[in-house]
Amino acid sequence: MLVNGSSLDSPPPSILLRKTVRRAWPSHTFLLKTLKILKESELKKFKRKLHHFPIEKRFVNISKELLQEASVSDLSQLLLVYYGPDYALQVTARVLKAINCELQADREDDLVMPADVDRMQREVGKEQVWPLEGVAISAKKIICKGRKELIEILGRDILHVLYSRYIITRKEFWDLLEAEEDSKEKSKKLLHMIQERGEQACCRFLECVEMEHPGSIQNLLLAIQGSGQDPIQTPGHSGLQLESPLFAEEGSSTEMENPAGSGESGRGSWCPSEELPEKIKPVMVCDSEGGHKKYRVSSTKAGSFSCLDTDLICEVREAVTLTYYFDSWPKHLEGQTTEELHVAGPLLNIQVDVVEAVTAIHIPHFLSLSAEDHSGVYIAHFVRGEMNLEKPDRVEPHHVVLENPKFSSLGIVFKKMFKQKINTVARLYQRLRLKMPIFHLYLLPNDPSLIKAVDEHEANCHSRRIEKPPGTLKSLKIGTPIFVQTLDDVTIWPEEVKFQYLDAEKLQQYVELSAEQMQEKFSFTLVEKRTNKLIWKAHVNRGVF
Repeated sequence: MLVNGSSLDSPPPSILLRKTVRRAWPSHTFLLKTLKILKESELKKFKRKLHHFPIEKRFVNISKELLQEASVSDLSQLLLVYYGPDYALQVTARVLKAINCELQADREDDLVMPADVDRMQREVGKEQVWPLEGVAISAKKIICKGRKELIEILGRDILHVLYSRYIITRKEFWDLLEAEEDSKEKSKKLLHMIQERGEQACCRFLECVEMEHPGSIQNLLLAIQGSGQDPIQTPGHSGLQLESPLFAEEGSSTEMENPAGSGESGRGSWCPSEELPEKIKPVMVCDSEGGHKKYRVSSTKAGSFSCLDTDLICEVREAVTLTYYFDSWPKHLEGQTTEELHVAGPLLNIQVDVVEAVTAIHIPHFLSLSAEDHSGVYIAHFVRGEMNLEKPDRVEPHHVVLENPKFSSLGIVFKKMFKQKINTVARLYQRLRLKMPIFHLYLLPNDPSLIKAVDEHEANCHSRRIEKPPGTLKSLKIGTPIFVQTLDDVTIWPEEVKFQYLDAEKLQQYVELSAEQMQEKFSFTLVEKRTNKLIWKAHVNRGVF
């Protein structure tokens, strides 16, 4: 069985370490009890610090949006789901210490004695070996490569088990349970969710599956090997090792993966990268001649990085500096033959000081693709006014990968006869300097250039963004009618709009909500008209104004 928890580099404040024989449910009780003691101001400080806290590479940080919306009970659940019982206690203790809020234990038996710490360290060092000759593979890759087999296993109702063992939160449990999709679609969403949380979460998930269905993971591994899916061959290993985050040396990508299965070999691979790109905030560079706001990133060593502002990912073999900006699709497409060609993401003009240093770039797109859909995906490469269409080396759920690239203006286009579904995000803004609370709600293709354009437009209108989770519950086709629904006394205009793509140089459409009789809070949902299915929901408290 895989080991839950983490090694203890240095014991954290004693209040937050319980004996290891007590697993997730008492940890939740103890975390909840501890967090409830915090004052409101301390709890806010705790959430802010937790989002940026330097955790170990095998884990991922909880998103700012989830933390802001979480109650004390939800927060304790999130800590357990993201970090497991033992490491959740460590992280909580260290965050409390960082904000100068160490509490006193009120019961002697809540403390971990030195012998318990020693035993935990010994347990964490044990590796789980599966008897498959000459192969080593990470838990995250098992989920990726064995997705089809796992979906069949998960068809046997396992949600209640995952919730009871803090693999998923209460909200995720009910959202999946009440979703209208069939069991296979629910399983795809579940695997999608688990992979997003990195290697440690994948290990705990596989452990849970094996406990409920003994032998299922071994059968899954045999199926992976039998399918010829290139497991990682590791010299000197006599068995298949699940590289648990407790002893793995490298982190894993946290990017959300499309729930579809693998496509053709070498192209359209849906497996996540084994390396976690370093997230970098670019430097803004003024270009007075071109009139562009440029981004600049310098990497001092080999590796990969992801730009926080543009979602561009770059893999490099040595030190290199990239300068790039959002270019104009209308300018470059003017005069080009674009029959059945549709823009599918931002156009990025990229310059590199040492071209040979870049091994690959991952260009963002907003297409909602299955493994069979990527044949119509191309990279539009503009050179001296001419557009060349290049086939990508790989198509991933949110990026298209081009290896050994040449640089100019690059963007993703899609060529297909029928309407393609698009991944969407919602953005909510409040107009300031007005007596009446007025909000602007946008539903956009998940394109960082469009998001940047809307942010700048709303800032110029003296608005501020209200932080809400931007991810929507479903992808949409262009032209889909949508409307906002609320039970509160709120004026909505227009009452209905059609989802559309407008290039970043145009004013994006929005729905305006006027809350003249604003109570303590109001709630609203964004709904697809034809199916009456929920796209996105939110509530706004008067306290945010």
